[in-house]
Amino acid sequence: MDRLIIKNQEFDSRIDARFLEIQNARRQALAQKAKKH
Repeated sequence: MDRLIIKNQEFDSRIDARFLEIQNARRQALAQKAKKH
């Protein structure tokens, strides 16, 4: 049971990292659009 919980925590942290990458990419894209105007 504990092993399953640890696996889920690893999975969650990977999802979080992916989410942060997407957020950063979005922010950079918005910044680039703002510069063009």
